[in-house]
Amino acid sequence: MVVFDQHALHERILYEQLHAKVIDGAVESQSLLVPEPVDLTPPEAAAVLGQRELLAQLGVEVKPFGGSTVLVCAYPAMLANINPAEILRGLVDHLLAGGKPPDSHDLLEELLQMVACKAAIKAG
Repeated sequence: MVVFDQHALHERILYEQLHAKVIDGAVESQSLLVPEPVDLTPPEAAAVLGQRELLAQLGVEVKPFGGSTVLVCAYPAMLANINPAEILRGLVDHLLAGGKPPDSHDLLEELLQMVACKAAIKAG
């Protein structure tokens, strides 16, 4: 008997597909009719706005809105069932992890893994 973890398998497949799309520059992004404002702390907002190009490679488009609020204008189409604010907050955690400016390649890998995990099917 062979037992598969359905979530882990789907996550790996999505990761490979997303990785290939990022390398080709072909990540499908869903533009929002009404951009979603997300209130962040000043360090979080600075980290997000400082890594806008990297986030754009993943299909997440953010713009400053004033103070420490940013607007999520677009996000990956494969995450259509997830709140854009939740996606951004998950990305912020990875941007600020480690306490030092992240290496763009390592950060991209972490973000790809996070996006694949969020998009993968869950139990039930």
